[in-house]
Amino acid sequence: MKETINKLNIATKEARISFINKNVEIEQNNLKNMIKTLEKNNWDLDKIAPYPKSSAISPSNYRFAISIRRHYEQYFQSTQGSRRISEPNIVALKQNAFDKVISEATKKSNASFDSYINKLSIKINSPVKSANLEGNLWQHSFLKVILEDNTIQIWKTQMIINSSVYGKLFNQFPTRLMKK
Repeated sequence: MKETINKLNIATKEARISFINKNVEIEQNNLKNMIKTLEKNNWDLDKIAPYPKSSAISPSNYRFAISIRRHYEQYFQSTQGSRRISEPNIVALKQNAFDKVISEATKKSNASFDSYINKLSIKINSPVKSANLEGNLWQHSFLKVILEDNTIQIWKTQMIINSSVYGKLFNQFPTRLMKK
């Protein structure tokens, strides 16, 4: 199994690098947008993500408001030692914010990609001699796998758009063995 995973990692190395780079870019752009939003609001965190009052909103809205606040607090810190509640909560970008974004995006991307490779190796369920990827892994690709017994398997990955029972659209990336 480990050897199969190694062969699949070699075949998908460029796709992994591309995936990580794209996710890092997205997360850096998210942080840049957070900075722009704070700049437009004079760096007052309470204007962007006020600390919610649990008695005034539903539990789900409270959790959502807290998650937004905490997301900002990961990358920004207060510039004041103490302040009155009525005063603005002025924040500044933490020194390591962009490094943290890069590190977290890389870590999450690698974990996601490892999950894909592990799941695929379970589907293949045989020792692999070699593997070759053609196409964009996340849109439309074919992975040609030659097993130790010289059997050839072609795995097709194609993005599909699905809908939840609540009507929310989301992407899925099924990988299926092609019939001969």
